[in-house]
This record gives sequence, C-alpha cells and structure tokens, in this order.
Amino acid sequence: MGKRRNSKKTHKLLKKKSIQSSDTVNFFSFVAGIVSSLFLIGIAYAGFRPNDVEEQANIPVLAESKRLPGISDFEQVITDGTADDAVKLLKVLDSWPRQASLPTKFDYLRKRIAVANRLLELDCDLSQRELAIESRLNAASVFYGLDFFQETNLPIAAEQFQEAAAAFVDDKNARIRRAAQLGMAKLQVFEYAKQQSAEQLELLRDSIFSVIENFKDDPYVMDNVRILIKRLTFDDMDAGRQLIREMYGRYQEFDSAVVQAFASELHDSLLIVDANYDDLWANRWANGLAGRQDLADVAIQLSAHPEGGISLINKVATTLSWLEQIHDFDRATEICNALIENAGIHKETDVVELSKQHGEFGLRRISMVGQRVEIEGDTVHGKLDPAKYEDHIAIVVFLASDARSVKTMRRLLANVTTDQSMSGVRVLVVSLDGGEFGEKAGIISQLAAKWDFVVVDGSDPPNNPILNQYPVIQAPHALLLDHRGKVARINVPAADIRTYIDELVDARRQQAGRSPD
Repeated sequence: MGKRRNSKKTHKLLKKKSIQSSDTVNFFSFVAGIVSSLFLIGIAYAGFRPNDVEEQANIPVLAESKRLPGISDFEQVITDGTADDAVKLLKVLDSWPRQASLPTKFDYLRKRIAVANRLLELDCDLSQRELAIESRLNAASVFYGLDFFQETNLPIAAEQFQEAAAAFVDDKNARIRRAAQLGMAKLQVFEYAKQQSAEQLELLRDSIFSVIENFKDDPYVMDNVRILIKRLTFDDMDAGRQLIREMYGRYQEFDSAVVQAFASELHDSLLIVDANYDDLWANRWANGLAGRQDLADVAIQLSAHPEGGISLINKVATTLSWLEQIHDFDRATEICNALIENAGIHKETDVVELSKQHGEFGLRRISMVGQRVEIEGDTVHGKLDPAKYEDHIAIVVFLASDARSVKTMRRLLANVTTDQSMSGVRVLVVSLDGGEFGEKAGIISQLAAKWDFVVVDGSDPPNNPILNQYPVIQAPHALLLDHRGKVARINVPAADIRTYIDELVDARRQQAGRSPD
C-alpha cells in the first residue's frame, strides 16, 4: 500500500489535541452510580491546595531529620517559636494520618489552624504568609467536611471555615485569593446539601461563576470546580445539569480556552449520559452481539450531535478502538463512516477536524489488516534495519511522552522481553509527540540492543513511514505483525499482547514446522 500524506492542519491537530489515552473517564458515570463512602471521605479531605509541584516542593523528610519540630513541640512553637519553626511544623501537620480516629483528626486540624495563625502573627515573608493562609484554609475546609459527613454537630467547624475563607477572598495575593474563593464555593456546596433551597443554589451558582471568572485561565481552578459540581450533582442531579448547561451557554463570555474546554467537556458528559452510553459500555461483553450493535448505534448517534465537543468525539473513538481490538470491522467501519459524514455539523473547527481524522484514520487502519507494513525510517540510534524484522513476529507500539504510555511500556517489558520464549519477537516503539519518553523512563539504555525507538518530529508528513502508512491518533496503541510483516492484529491491548503473540507463534510453528527464531 502506498504512503498517504497528512495535511499540515490535520497533523498539527493530532499533536495538539488528539494524542491521549484511549480510556476516558465520564463525569456523570461516576455520579449516576452508587457513590461509595470512600468518595464521601475523599470530598471531606479535598482541600484546595496548590498543584503537586507546589505542594511537594522542599517538604522535609521528617523521619531522617531530628532538627525539625514535631507534633510534641506544638506548645513551644505556639508560644515562642520562630517563623521557620512554624513553617516546619505546618509541614509536619499537613501529613496528618488519614487512618486516625476522628478525635485525632480534629486535633491535627485544630493544631494546623493554631500554627497557621501563629505564623501570621510573626514577621513572615510572602511565601510563608501564602503557606500559612493556604494551610489554614485547607485545615478549615477538611474540618468542615469531616464535621459535615460525620454529623458531629460542631458549629465551630462551619464558622471557622467561613471566617477563614471570607477573610481573604479579596486579598491582593492571587494565590491566596484563589484558595479563599474556592473555599467559599466549597462552603456553598455543602450548605446547599443541607438546605437545598433556591436561595442557597443561587449563592452557590454565584460563587462558582465568580471564581471561574476571576481565574479563567487556571486549570487548577477548573479541576476544583469539577469536584464541586460532582458534589452538587450527587445531591441534586437537576441542579447540576442546570449549572452545566448555563456554563456551556456562557463560556464564550469568559474568552478563555481553559473555560471553553472545561464547559464543553462537562456538556459532553450530559450528552453521553442522556444517550445511556455508559451502561451499554459497561455491559458490552455481557450483552453479546445485540449489545455490541446497540453500543455502535449509540456511538453513531453521539457523533451526529451538533453540540458535541472534543471529549464526545473521543468517546465515540473509544468504541471504535474497542471494535478494532475485537476485530469487529463491520461495526467499526460504520462508526468511521459516521464520523466522516457527521463531521461538518459540528460548531468548532477542531471538532470537525478530529471527527474526520478519527474516521479516516480508522478506515485506513482497518484496511491494513492482512497488508504489509513498511518497516523503515530513522531511530534514536540510527537507521532502522528492516532485515532485523524479516521472518519474525513484531510488535509496533505507538506511545506518547506521558505517564500512562510509559506505564504501558513497562507492562510490555514485563510481558514480553523478560520471557526467554519471546526472544524471537521484535519490538518497535514509535513516539507520536516527539517526546523523549524512553530517556525519562530509563528504558532506552536498558533495551537498546533489543528494541528500536522512533521519535516522530511532527513534520508534514511525519518522518516515519510506518505512521504515514498506518495512522494512529490515540496512545498507547499496539500493532502486531506476523512473520511476513503483515498486520495480524490492530489496536491490541497491552494486557493481550502476550496471548496474541502465542497464537502467532503456534500458527507459525504449525505452518513451517519450526520456531520463527
């Protein structure tokens, strides 16, 4: 099969929008089911902290240092400790034991609030002030959440939370102001859970829209708002739906790509739930051929929704991917054709391009089954040697430089290269986004003699003939070639690669009377 060129626009969209995990998490699938007690406790613990990098930076290893104040030094720090002592103790108290009894948890939280207040009384610098206020807000938030779910009837909990948040909602420091406004929004969510009045719902709505408007380009804020809407939807599904629809209707007002993507994602979740997609997906194996057809029909229905966004199209592509995995090419082809035919009805240019891309690339992948893939191109170690793959079973793995892809690579490492019986299997790894994922994972140096690594540089067309011939959007993705270099399996799950390799090895031995080694 000849090579086909990708347009610059399409390939840029692939790099910018489409390299992702093929497994997506639906917002409402979680809410619509039975919410476990673990979720409730998780919400109680969910303080509004900085991101992981901010939170984990410079946290001391307490067990290895005796110079740091411990919980036993609480009274001394409160009475005559320095600002540095208070900061160190706050970091100790921030690591409070999650499995402790409720009285112990409350004791930790009270101490955190007291130490934060002490730090604010001292001559502290800006970073120390930020830490003190964020720690105080977080402690008050968790205190209130535990009180709410455990029904301990401690009125001070709500008072402390509201006081801690209200005091800093207009602070000049953006980081402090962000934490305080998110805290106020969380307070309104819990208060609505108690009262469920129209007046309280309006306060909640105003709090959420206010924090979005004030921090419209902050993904961290959107992540926390998502948690709040989950909590609201758990208490009142109609109220949650109403808020999401209003957010989707207004997102253009915010003039923010972050808000637009966030609102579109939540709106897509509504469309997916209304179509009963999640139930069909969860039972796709149990319902047999009829259920498989129902799932394909719903995927086609979703592809035709004019208000569908990126996450909805990717949900349709998830169904397409699964049908490819089980070699149900008739239904997979139906979905590909629908994605192409319905692409033009969407409002956003990115959605139009992504819908076409999923459909066209899917048809090309399906047409490759039984065809020969050209093993050629440049690797991170030099020119790829096609002779290395002759008369051998081969795995072509398409990955991106994200944690999920690296995890998949490690699974492949465990399932294939550590088994001596797989010594005749060749492995070719193609990086879709140009990331040096192998170097970060420490794998290239370990496997240089056995695996080939190809990094696609994003040029038009990509610099790897394999990707031109066999197009891939979602990562991770695995392609299995037989000893003739022909496609035996497409879109192979990492967990099933060993099974399909065994099948090809057995078939080859029966056919040739020898091992493919």
